This record gives sequence, C-alpha cells and structure tokens, in this order.
Amino acid sequence: MAKDHFVAQTYLRQWVNPATDKMRGYGKRTGKEFPCATDNVCREWDWDVNPRFGDNPRLMGDFRKIFEPQWRPAVSAARVSQMSIDDRFAIAGYWALLTTCTPSWHRNAVQVANKQIADFIPLAARHLAKEKPEYQEFVEDALAKGKIQPNSDLLDIKAMLTQQLTQTTFLLYQQDWVIIRNDTEAAFITSDNPSSVLPRRPFSQGLVRFLPLAPDLALLTAIDPKLQRAANIDDLAGKPCRHWLLKPDGVRKEHIERLATDMSWSLLENYVRWVANEEAFAQNINDLADEGTGKLLELTVKYKNLEWSFSCGEGDLAGHEGGGEHSRVPHWHFQMYVDGRPFVRYNDYHLPLSEADAGFLQFMRDHPGKVHRRLAGGAGMSEVFHESMLEELVAKGRSGASDEDVEKAPIKLDTIIMADPGTTIRGEDVYNLLQAARAEGVTATSKMRGLKNVTVRTTVSAGPGVVRQAPRSGRKRGRDQEAVRRDRAWREQQKREI
Repeated sequence: MAKDHFVAQTYLRQWVNPATDKMRGYGKRTGKEFPCATDNVCREWDWDVNPRFGDNPRLMGDFRKIFEPQWRPAVSAARVSQMSIDDRFAIAGYWALLTTCTPSWHRNAVQVANKQIADFIPLAARHLAKEKPEYQEFVEDALAKGKIQPNSDLLDIKAMLTQQLTQTTFLLYQQDWVIIRNDTEAAFITSDNPSSVLPRRPFSQGLVRFLPLAPDLALLTAIDPKLQRAANIDDLAGKPCRHWLLKPDGVRKEHIERLATDMSWSLLENYVRWVANEEAFAQNINDLADEGTGKLLELTVKYKNLEWSFSCGEGDLAGHEGGGEHSRVPHWHFQMYVDGRPFVRYNDYHLPLSEADAGFLQFMRDHPGKVHRRLAGGAGMSEVFHESMLEELVAKGRSGASDEDVEKAPIKLDTIIMADPGTTIRGEDVYNLLQAARAEGVTATSKMRGLKNVTVRTTVSAGPGVVRQAPRSGRKRGRDQEAVRRDRAWREQQKREI
C-alpha cells in the first residue's frame, strides 16, 4: 500500500514559503493554522487504486503521470502569457483531475447519485408491484417506512469519474480561459479540492470554474453547455482553434479561413483584443473611427510580430455581386500580417457573418453613433479617447522619461498657452513649470492649468506608440506610397480638443 497524493506536490509547492520550506495550513474543522509540508497533506492510502478496473487498477495514477511532470513549465508559460498548445493541454489535463478526482468531489458525486436513485426508487418499486401484485402491500409498506434507501458504491462512482477524465480534459481545453493576476496583499489560497465552482448560478446557465495556480495567479472559465466541442483527439485535431491566430508551427493560410468561417467576426475580435492587451493596454488596438474609411467595422490589432485587421462595410453586410457565391451573403473581411509580411489579405476571402454578428452590425447601421461597444479586457483606443476620459488623460497623464518612452507613448498632448488681454506670460514661470513637471514625472500640460491670467487649449491625439490602422481600400499595401509618406501624419487624424 502507498499514500497517493490526490493533489500533487508539484501543484502544492507554489504555496511553499522558501524560508521554511513549508506551507501554512488551515484546518476547516478546527479553525486552527499549522505549518505543513507538501508530502504530508492531500493524500490517502492507495488513492490511485481502484479494483473496478481489473486489468489496470492504477488507471487514475497512469493518467496523472501524463500531466503532472508538465505542470510547472506550463504554469510558468501561463504566467507570462506564452502558453503553447502543449502547455494548455497539460493544464487542462491536470485541471480535469483536480475537478473530478478528489475525495471531496467523489463524496459529492455519491450524494448526487443517491438523490437521483432516491427519486427513482418509488417508480421502480411501484412498477414491481404492478408486475407482481402479490408484493403490493410489501412495497407500499417499505416505501412508507423508508426501508428502501439508495446506497451508491464509492468505488463505482470513482470509476465512472475516472472514465470521464479524457472527456473533461477536452472540455476544459476548448473553453475560453481568463488568466487572473493577483498583485494584492490578499493572496489566492488553495485546498484539498482546488477546482471550485462559483456559487449562486441559475441551473440553466453555464458552469463557472475557478482554479488557483499560485498565490498570485489563477484561471477562470465559464463552461457553456450549448457549444459543441470535440469529444476526442481526432475531433480536436481537426477543430478550428482561436490560438491559430497566434501562428503556431504548422498553421497555414487555409487554417485561418476555416477558423474565421467557423467562429465569425466577434469571437475572433474579442480574442485578439484580449491577447493584445496582455502586451500593452489599449494602444495595440486601433479602433478609432477617424482612422478608418467609414465602414461599419474597422480596426487593427497588434501583438508582438502579429497584426490582425477586421473590416465590414454596408455593401458587405448586405451582400454584393462580383466576388462569387460567398460575396452574395452577409460577410466580412480579414487581414493578418506576420513579421510585417502579409499572411492573409483582405481580398483573399469573403467570410460569412454569423446570424448574431450580422444582426449586431445591422443595428449599428440603423442607429449610427448610438452603439458603444465595451469588451471586458479588450478596451481599445476608442475607449481611451471617449469624452468621459479626456480630462483624466490631461490631468493624470505621465510624461515619458526617455526618447524611447516618447516613441512608445499611446497619447500625444499638444498645448497652446495664450495670455489674457492686457497680460503677459513670464518665461521664468513657464521654465519653472516644465522643471516641476519633469521632476514629478507628470505632463507639462497638467501643470499649465495652474498658470494665472492665461487660456490653455490642449489637443489630445493618438501617440506614436499606437498601432496604425490598416483600412481596406482595395489597393495593395506595399504599393500604397502615399500611405507610406503619411505614416507619421496619421496620428493627427484623430484629435480631441479640450
């Protein structure tokens, strides 16, 4: 016999204090804290053994060995938002174990099974009495006195959940994950049943799962039961995945067409917005209306060496002739650059809009200027330049400390100071203002508001650090010499005066 860890030491070591090589435990029954080592908690005798699997009693342990060795590097990759497909699959596999194969969850599963059986017992008993009238009195007496009670076998439940591990892995792998970074003093904690369900959800809604990876890192996913997911490795290999947009090895142009056709515009836009904001907030998402050509949908999103652009005009939404069968239905266009070179061009495909996406764009067309999209984790420059934000940008903006900071700045402030009639502006006052702003690391503009007897006018525009929008104009990008000459002047197209 052996004491098997149902929560791996590899997982638990994220909560170890390096100074003591111990974790700080908390007894749920006693309410007392105590120091503990990873090898002394979350384990039971022969936990990985189940005699119901006659040919391989340690089937659960074999599944665990597939994923546990990959856990630490996969979590490290998640921490810097550089998870590969293998890292994601490793986390999904072990998350499946922590979700369905802990003692607490097995006990819950037994209770659920007993309740379901209890609801079925009267039906089965009365069916027996109908078939065998001589047992009628006995059955009614047994039911009335509660003599027939469910008694689900724990090993049978454990075997059933073990058999579902592969399916649960595929389910979790294909969900949208939110990576939560915790920089507060209240660290994430874990337990002997780490994969928790967020409470107070209507039964008809999807399940929300939360898994702490470390005191400062966690995953959150909302499982939508309505979505059709791959059920095995063969289905998974052929099913389009949003991560293809990150251009992993082996992804080709036709894969992007399949992905965009299968998921439509909004799902892919939400994903690349989230990815872009992992690198820099908002400035990698240029959705400024004045940067485009007036289409219903125009934006460019950048992440590292990748650039994605989305486009849909009124003619695309209505469908048009001239592009084959696919152009006659509501559609959109997509462009993708890798290392500054075209991987997918706008005119390569007419991608069908989903019914929901087409309806949303139709609503935008019917109510111009009335729709303001706000995407959790996907804010772009249009949200930064919203009227409600302009005073904040001027008053609380930070000034670049170096030329490099200036080149990466998302905001550009141009300020004019005009003396009131009959007054003058002292050069010494302006010099002192600039020195104070530099010392405090704030913008000179925020200080100028303190000058007396002057009028201050500030123009706010996109800075040099904002990705340039790549609108669809029908011309090849490499040959658009005029656009090249306008490369630096483009920022002046989006200005707001205060």
